[in-house]
Amino acid sequence: MGRPHRFSAERNELRQQVDWVIKYIRDHGPISTHDLVEVMKTEHQPIQAHVLQRALQKSAWIHAVGSHETERGKVTIWQWGEPNH
Repeated sequence: MGRPHRFSAERNELRQQVDWVIKYIRDHGPISTHDLVEVMKTEHQPIQAHVLQRALQKSAWIHAVGSHETERGKVTIWQWGEPNH
């Protein structure tokens, strides 16, 4: 009996969604969280909090570079950059 695949289809899909967010910020950043969600809507990308959290907060390549106030509250600005060591 062979070993099971390391990642399930669901986990691969999650990784692809996170990669999409990271690549978008790399190519089009800096961008606010609100603007990123709007782009995801227009690109028909699934919008899930755990995907955004993984891409924005856990990626070594994505960094918060500031924030600003909007009518809806404080919005974080994200940018691609070298990992912090």
